[in-house]
Parts: sequence; structure tokens; C-alpha cells
Amino acid sequence: MDSFFAGTSILYFLGCLALGILYAWLLYRRNKNLDKKLQYSLAALRIIVVTAVAWLLFAPLIKTLNYTLDKPVIIIGQDNSLSVGQVKAAGFDQKLYERNLKALQDKLSDKYEVKAYHFADSVGDGFDFKNLGRLTDAASFFTKN
Repeated sequence: MDSFFAGTSILYFLGCLALGILYAWLLYRRNKNLDKKLQYSLAALRIIVVTAVAWLLFAPLIKTLNYTLDKPVIIIGQDNSLSVGQVKAAGFDQKLYERNLKALQDKLSDKYEVKAYHFADSVGDGFDFKNLGRLTDAASFFTKN
């Protein structure tokens, strides 16, 4: 629905116009006191006013649905504190880990919106494998907007 005047809007407007015509007809159908020209002028004015008032009352009730397809968001957080850099597990390859994490981000970015952050004392965008943070503040990672 790119336009405000979609099919349903036109139908609602025609309904409001019919309401205005019906109201004017009910008021002026048996009036013998007025001149025909004045009666038609007043009926036309009444039709316009009633149609406008009915449209202003009922137009907000018309639902307009807009669908925006967004990719789901996946957030990857990487601890960048000193303790992660100092403790090495047996058989752990730091370069392979970095490559795999970046490959995971690239693979997921096809179907998802991937946001990568590193956290230690503070939270930063992207990956940082220097491990220079003094402490791990995971709470700041979860509260980042």
C-alpha cells in the first residue's frame, strides 16, 4: 500500500458520501417551504459537510498495514580481557580461532544481520584480539544499546 487512497479507502469514502446523501435526502425530501434552487444548494452543502465529518471520524479507523522484512539480528560478543589472553588451553590455536570467528560472522551475515562487539573494561564495535582489557565487564556488554 504505497498510496493513502487504496481500494479500502475509496470504499470508506463512498460509504461516507452515501451517508451524506442519505442524511440530506431525509432532511429535504418533504420540505415544501424552500425554493427548489435553495433546497438543492442546502442539500449539496449538507452532503459535503456530512461526508467530510464522517470521513474525518472514520478515516483513522482504516488500517494501513506496512510490512518491512528485516533480517534477524545475531550479536557476537568476544571477551577482550587480559585473562583470556594469558590463559591458553592445551591445543588452542589463537589464529585459527580468529579466522573461524570471522568466518562465522561472514557466513551468518548472508541470512542475518550480524553485529560483533568486543568487551573488557568497555564495549567496542567489531572484533579485537589484542586482549588488553583489565577486567571482564560482561554486564556492560549486555546493557549496550
